[in-house]
Amino acid sequence: LKRLDFAYYGRLFGRLAGDDHCLAVCNGRGDLVWVSEDSSRPGFPEALRQIGQTEGFRSAAGGNGHGRLTLGEHGTLIFASFGQNGEAPAGWLASLAGGAARDGQATPVERLTEALQDIACGLHREVDYQFELDDIADELSGRYEELHLAYALAGLSHDYSQGARLLVPLLSLCTENLNVSLATLLTKDNRSPVHVAKADLEPLANLDFLLVRLQGEVFNFVSSARDTLVINAMDDPRRAYLCTNLPYKVLAAPVFVQNQVRAVLTVVRQSTQPDFTNSDRKLLEMLANQAGSLILGQDMHGDLKKFTQQMVSSLIEAVDAKDPYTRGHSDRVNLFSMEIGRSLKLGEAAMQSLYWASLLHDLGKIGVPDVVLSKPGRLEDDEFTLIKGHPALGQEILAPVERLKSALPGILHHHERFDGSGYPHHLAGRAIPLNARIIAVADTYDAMTSTRSYRPALSHAKAMDEIIQVSGSQLDPDVAQTWWQLVESRPEILGIGALTEREHHG
Repeated sequence: LKRLDFAYYGRLFGRLAGDDHCLAVCNGRGDLVWVSEDSSRPGFPEALRQIGQTEGFRSAAGGNGHGRLTLGEHGTLIFASFGQNGEAPAGWLASLAGGAARDGQATPVERLTEALQDIACGLHREVDYQFELDDIADELSGRYEELHLAYALAGLSHDYSQGARLLVPLLSLCTENLNVSLATLLTKDNRSPVHVAKADLEPLANLDFLLVRLQGEVFNFVSSARDTLVINAMDDPRRAYLCTNLPYKVLAAPVFVQNQVRAVLTVVRQSTQPDFTNSDRKLLEMLANQAGSLILGQDMHGDLKKFTQQMVSSLIEAVDAKDPYTRGHSDRVNLFSMEIGRSLKLGEAAMQSLYWASLLHDLGKIGVPDVVLSKPGRLEDDEFTLIKGHPALGQEILAPVERLKSALPGILHHHERFDGSGYPHHLAGRAIPLNARIIAVADTYDAMTSTRSYRPALSHAKAMDEIIQVSGSQLDPDVAQTWWQLVESRPEILGIGALTEREHHG
């Protein structure tokens, strides 16, 4: 009502009813909002106080929204409602009529009643317009928040290898867009739910206890109801079995993954903060939908990772089956190569490429005849030619796999020699891909310390002496030195189970 120009309506009322009549405006509760200058007319202040006592006032109005009250010698109070705010009027107009009718004219009461109703009609339309504008503004504000949130969601990371950390940015969006003290993702089997607390708000007391309560009560309720839960009032009857004795406001939305409730996205406000609104509910449900998409992506990533691990294991088993003497060789070369890569402080992408290249470096041996692979004596030239073809064959087998493209150079060139005398392309020095130079050191060490069909295994000491001796000719001296320092400082890595790397990087 404060946005309405009541002075304008007061002047209009004066022209309709006469300047000797004053006009008062009250809100829907009967509280005085505005009054014209001529408010000291006898009986009018008392009448306005009577307007504040709205029971008799509204009773006189009945269902018509207008009426009159007789005030004895002071005249008659004329009033009319305008606008609607739910079931109650937005406000009331009132004026005081007194005196007798002039010749041929309507009585002051009739004239005032007609003028007051005309003004009330005008105010009614304007108030309706204001309510409509407010609704449009609220709708636009809600749409803007949703659009802003949609842009923010589009920028979320989809690196599914992060595990639960993947959902932390989404929870941060919850705290910022909903202005809540806490956002958490509750799951059935998560003892310590991932959560984010808003730093610039008053911290919640005993946060760990609160998370346990939410996990045990809110998750079970929402997952069973499959609908959003809103608890604002401290006397909400559901507090008998939800959030018992917790002085917080709670909004929780189910997170669906393939029509199953996999989690419950929950936000918490202090009792002194505003109630959760329908707009808050819509925003949280939008965030819950995004959480469901992220969890589904993690599921698919996990399934793909498991499939890849199983497929790689099958390929390695196929290679090992051709030559029992080399069983476990690929896993050990993979483990040693990854340790060297960490010592060289390779980046994450480079480590992934090294992982696949070192694990699959001998895959091409599938195409080498068993009689050649298992021959106990010295190989003939033609037989060695077949052996030299395994790096290129391994590359050819894996080339259609898009994810492994960055690993192919390490597979193709792991038998190049630092002096250029290796195969298949006689690359030398730094022209050999780094992954291939790392695999060459790991491959050489494991080959020398493993029993083969044509010779017994060398001791660790002899193998390390040999590696240092061929540094600069067969092997990259820097990589060889890194391996030497690594096993000197951490000899335990030589006994670590080979599956360790495969489980972490698959």
